[in-house]
Amino acid sequence: MSKSSSNGLPGPEEFPIGSAESRAAARAMLNTREKSLRRRQIVIDMSHRPPRPSENPLGTVGPWGLGADGNLWRTVMLPRGADEETKRRLLATP
Repeated sequence: MSKSSSNGLPGPEEFPIGSAESRAAARAMLNTREKSLRRRQIVIDMSHRPPRPSENPLGTVGPWGLGADGNLWRTVMLPRGADEETKRRLLATP
């Protein structure tokens, strides 16, 4: 009897261990799971303040991490003196 995941695709357990098919099924399963997670960003907007020489003028985008609530979180810091294009670029970073 064939098992399938909630998205109707076969699971990795339906193929030989280590086969290209089982790896592809595992990737598809993880991709589906990741898409169902809620993503949250904490944005620190310093753009309205004048730049300081010691700070990163490009801003920073932290890595996505799994929070205690089961959702993905990250921090985005908009640098001091950032223009609108820089803000858009940082906030659009995947």
